[in-house]
Amino acid sequence: MHNKDTFSKSRRGFIATLAGATAGLAVMNPVFAGTGKKHIKDFISKVEFDLLVNSRPVVSPDLTTRQRGENLLIYKTGAKRPSMVLNGPGRLIFESCDGTKTPEQIGIITQTKYDIDSHKAHIDCIDFLFQLKNKGAVNI
Repeated sequence: MHNKDTFSKSRRGFIATLAGATAGLAVMNPVFAGTGKKHIKDFISKVEFDLLVNSRPVVSPDLTTRQRGENLLIYKTGAKRPSMVLNGPGRLIFESCDGTKTPEQIGIITQTKYDIDSHKAHIDCIDFLFQLKNKGAVNI
């Protein structure tokens, strides 16, 4: 039986393998580089989206935080300057990434606190989590 960490690594491995195969096909067939590359990029985006939507994001252990007024300053380990400054809904989303909640649940928390449309809260939450993931602030 595989643990969650092994599964996460295998998903990343699959995406890396797919990206490598795409590069190889583009070298072998220049026509593929123009048309097939876009399809593969779209596929990878859909896979990443699916992984995020079905995840339970957790704050990266490589970060430290400090509060300054209403703002939450996010530092990468050893950095003297914050890599991000969060407030309002962004801060709430980030602080909700404890590894127990799905993006949908985090969206509901955001919707409730800020009294916004549930669909908008869910979409904005996923978009922001994707940005946090790409900046290395959260792991999925």
